[in-house]
Amino acid sequence: MYPARFGYRRTDRVHRRFIARQQFAGTKIKFKVALRDKSTGTLTMFSNETYKQVDIRKVLARCKKGDHIVLITMEDAYSLPHNEILVN
Repeated sequence: MYPARFGYRRTDRVHRRFIARQQFAGTKIKFKVALRDKSTGTLTMFSNETYKQVDIRKVLARCKKGDHIVLITMEDAYSLPHNEILVN
């Protein structure tokens, strides 16, 4: 984009973005868990707790086949592209 004499190369920008992404990889973020009922589509909170890690067996004990587990982030800095999990 700019000549090399200005000290800016396209690879510098790409490398900085890559490093920024790596800082968030593996970070445990705060989230809540909700359940979407298959038959009614109603969304109910699993609990009022905010989690960084949850035992999936406890969540699945309250689910039926066809329900969805919904993960809700508590911080605007993060987004989950796949926040609904179908229970088979």
